[in-house]
Amino acid sequence: MEKLGNQSWTHEAMVPYYKKFHTFHPASKKINDQLGLDSYMDLENQGTHGPVSATYADVYGPFNEAWMAAFKGVGFDDNTDPVLGRKLGAFMPPTNSIDPEENKRSYSASAYYSKENESRPNLDLLTETQVTKVIWMAQKEAWLQTRSRSAVKTIVSRK
Repeated sequence: MEKLGNQSWTHEAMVPYYKKFHTFHPASKKINDQLGLDSYMDLENQGTHGPVSATYADVYGPFNEAWMAAFKGVGFDDNTDPVLGRKLGAFMPPTNSIDPEENKRSYSASAYYSKENESRPNLDLLTETQVTKVIWMAQKEAWLQTRSRSAVKTIVSRK
């Protein structure tokens, strides 16, 4: 996006927003060692107070170790954090969205669509709908073009 003239759309500029949406729970020592997480994952780039949990389950094994070793063996073992968008080689992103403290699934709906938000008069939840175009009309108004299974619609959104 930066190459298209959007100067603030770099991976580095997006890191604060990545951190904001999730709380990272570090992997067990066994998984950390198996995946070599210390070699490329910078905990400073991980969220600590976001609504969605992210972690590594204790389910990795010899295949995952071999995967990482194979890339290292051919010279793709840089230590760049994948969050920064310049990682070459293998890495394993956090794939488990279970909040380990509550042992409950953590995902965008449970994180953002609370009873409090559900009752807001200015919020309509559109399921099975994709926003295909955003047209900013003024500082406090936008037109959203949406597509669902049944129709294409234009919606006016006001702050």
